[in-house]
Amino acid sequence: MRKYLIIFLVSLMMVNCMNDCNTIREDLMIEIKKYIEYCEKRADSLEIATETDIYYVNFSIKEDKKFVDIFQECYYNKEYMDGYITIEENKVFFYNSFDSLVDVKCLDTAELLGVPDENSKAAETGFNPVVWTYLVKKDELIRIYEEE
Repeated sequence: MRKYLIIFLVSLMMVNCMNDCNTIREDLMIEIKKYIEYCEKRADSLEIATETDIYYVNFSIKEDKKFVDIFQECYYNKEYMDGYITIEENKVFFYNSFDSLVDVKCLDTAELLGVPDENSKAAETGFNPVVWTYLVKKDELIRIYEEE
């Protein structure tokens, strides 16, 4: 009986944690979804055979400014990821996340079977994705437009 009580309490705590999670700031989630839609439409229109359902969201600081890059990749790097989310059939991996934009404790970190990682053949292929870069301000993301 005690064993079942412990399992129940642990399950309840996990559900409460998941309910308390606002995993990704709303404006970033909107931009991630826009990027996925852009890539899917681009692949359909160009008939790109190497379309991938793996997306990276990478955070960086350059000259005291914070940036976010969103791009596609052929594999994920399980060693360095903060975690991932699933949007339909797409996996979105987060790296070097800023606390103000992503609650990393709410990201999924379970091992992914069937998704190429840094040790797979996919990691050896050349892939040149379109990268969307954003300057992070306190309450907004400002897209830095480059050639697409």
